[in-house]
Amino acid sequence: MSQRNSIADSVFQDREMLKHCPSDHPERIPHLHNLSVALKTRFEQDGRTEDLEESVCLAEEAEEVAIAIDHPYLLWFHHCVALSDPSVPIADKLSAYPNASAEERFGVALALANLARIYYSSLVLRAYKLAMMLVERVLNVRFTSESQHCFLSRPDVRQLPSHAASWAIQHGALDTAIEILEHGRGQIWAKIRDYTYPLGELPAISEELTDTFREVCVQLMLLSITTRNSYDVADFETTRIEYRRLKWEQWADTLEKIRQLDGCQDFLRIKPFSTLQTAASGGPIVFINVNSHRSDAIILRSEGVPSLVPLSPHLPQTLCRIVETLEGVKRNARESRPWTGGRDGTSSALIRSLRVLWKDICQPVVRHLLASGIAEQSRVWWCPTGALLSLPIHSAGPYNEGEKNLIDIFVSSYTPTLSALVNARARSHDLSWKGVELLAFGQSNTLPQVRLEFEQLRNMFAGAATLLDDHESNADVLLTGASTKPWLHFACHGFLNVENPLQSYFTLHSGCLSVEKILAGATAAHGELAFLAACHSGTGESEQAPDEMISLAAVIQAIGFRCVVATLWTMADADGPVLAREFYGYLLQHGIAHADFRESAMALHTAIKSMRDRGVPIERWSTFIHIGI
Repeated sequence: MSQRNSIADSVFQDREMLKHCPSDHPERIPHLHNLSVALKTRFEQDGRTEDLEESVCLAEEAEEVAIAIDHPYLLWFHHCVALSDPSVPIADKLSAYPNASAEERFGVALALANLARIYYSSLVLRAYKLAMMLVERVLNVRFTSESQHCFLSRPDVRQLPSHAASWAIQHGALDTAIEILEHGRGQIWAKIRDYTYPLGELPAISEELTDTFREVCVQLMLLSITTRNSYDVADFETTRIEYRRLKWEQWADTLEKIRQLDGCQDFLRIKPFSTLQTAASGGPIVFINVNSHRSDAIILRSEGVPSLVPLSPHLPQTLCRIVETLEGVKRNARESRPWTGGRDGTSSALIRSLRVLWKDICQPVVRHLLASGIAEQSRVWWCPTGALLSLPIHSAGPYNEGEKNLIDIFVSSYTPTLSALVNARARSHDLSWKGVELLAFGQSNTLPQVRLEFEQLRNMFAGAATLLDDHESNADVLLTGASTKPWLHFACHGFLNVENPLQSYFTLHSGCLSVEKILAGATAAHGELAFLAACHSGTGESEQAPDEMISLAAVIQAIGFRCVVATLWTMADADGPVLAREFYGYLLQHGIAHADFRESAMALHTAIKSMRDRGVPIERWSTFIHIGI
């Protein structure tokens, strides 16, 4: 009885409020909504048809008023419609409410996609794509990479591309799945790539537009990597945000003018599948999408349609266990100084995980590649997603006597995205830089083995190497060198900042050189190869981070280096000189004049196989990875 009285009171009060509210007043909308809900509740209790009919009429009136005054209520009204009937075609409306934030619209679009998937509606893919478009809009109004990173770390945002790709795969649209994984992931680096894109022949077409675009790109780049600690909070939240909005509008306006020029119609547009496919010109690329709905590998080759290799449905749970094991390996490496490996059962634990990676992922892929005509010792690129980003896929194998591991079958490289390969290959064809010149930075005061490492580099490169150790190794010299030298070599400590990856850094004599400072201070126009003999240089954050690698290696690649050698966890100090000797020895075997950075993947492959064959513990040699072309 008390509940009935409460509903009756609500109906009475809302009717009274409506009597005193003009028909076109914004406050009329919540009263219409509340009365509609109260009448619907009373219908569910008493079964009075007139209550249901009036409830529907009131909801329709609320929508009409909202449309007339463009009220944010529209967003939530259509959200409710979508939840009640996912077949209603409202997707277009969800992206066009000026009085609702992009973040609110994203939540509604994602809810629609999830519900449509349950009902197997034809709206699923459209709703997913709408949600991804709204993610981009959210990033455009978030001031810094720091705030963008926070948004992209949300589970619903982080998992969106994987969910959308799994639906496309389920329906046989592999090219669409690749486009989704490419454009839905790596959002922070995509923005940075846009701001640092080489302008090439644009000056010959329009010098004025080129200069304007270059200037605003630099300003946006500096703004995007600014952290909240850099400014007074009040100033940060007001003046700087307004300044960024104006600069972004200027960037968008200039970009549109450039696209109106002859031959520039596709400048900085999202790359279609036909362009993305050219990334596989050097060999097959393997996307691995691990998802609660289904897990698959998609193999992309330079010609023909992509191939699908279904993977274990239990892979999400399996990867959680492997990540835990790898955290133990990394912890042991960090806490043991000097680290030699092979202790405390670390090797055995790692091998068990690598066997699982082989059985559930790599073995099915390898079988498919071999059956499709890819010869052993060919290069293969891995494009992992999610938790796989920090796992040593290249070291997977059965680890049984008489059986081959992945390292015995293919030469593995990694790429964060297809665009990274496409851009690197495009720049490589136009290299005007001739000859090899190495710039090396070391900290022998904390890493005594660096002295031996530098002595070997001096002997191999002779006059083609500039070696800076201890007090000579400072941030200003490095940033200048990164912009002018084709080859870089780091022999120092690296630190991974899990909470704020833009503050991960290399330790130099003058202090810390962070990801943020590198982005702000260097553009590697001639960058070919960077060897990061530094701990944690190739790994990113936890599995709860965005679906992209924000690491020391990633920033070196982002500023323009086409190939990067990095580490997934702490490297042993003793391995630096040995690996450097064998790695560069392979590249320089025909003389400095004939050294080709594009052989760096094979050089690393040969060097770590040599380490393995000498009996070096697996956790030491499997930390090294190759990224790029």
